[in-house]
Amino acid sequence: MEVIARVKKGGKDLVALLEKEEMIQAKLTRTGVIVPLDANKAGIYRIPLSIRNKNPFILLHLEESGGSNGSAGFGQIICDVDGGRLRPFRIEKKGIAGFNVANEAAVVCALSKRGNIVGLSIELYKIQRSNNKVVVRRNLLFSGTNPRLPEHLSRFKKAARAAVSKSRCQNCRHLHFVT
Repeated sequence: MEVIARVKKGGKDLVALLEKEEMIQAKLTRTGVIVPLDANKAGIYRIPLSIRNKNPFILLHLEESGGSNGSAGFGQIICDVDGGRLRPFRIEKKGIAGFNVANEAAVVCALSKRGNIVGLSIELYKIQRSNNKVVVRRNLLFSGTNPRLPEHLSRFKKAARAAVSKSRCQNCRHLHFVT
């Protein structure tokens, strides 16, 4: 997981300023300038001085990824906090999708060994911003080895199935849970 700031105004001049003054590798995109934020040891992300007055939009950068090599596998699925599918901004041929999510998201992970699920977890991530600082709160909703979720987490059943499927998918090169 990464935390990024998106600034609508600034263009190439802002990218150059961030690189020169703050030594930050910003990226110019069609939606604005993307600025990766760094966290200190306490997990607090600092908004760079150069963009504070530009009303940056703070986003979580998350990825669907995983696959199996036959003996062990991993599947990570990104969904909304109600278990719904999200639309990625980037899709790679290796079965990886990138998501930039505002405010909050859920990450569902499955681990498998020889096709058997040995771990399943559901975590919520929520952005909290205060002035020039950002904190990402993590809330572990579920952790276990049974792919059958408790009733109160039934909204995540499809995402959990996709994570399990991705963790078992031999040399996975496709996505399992996107719109």
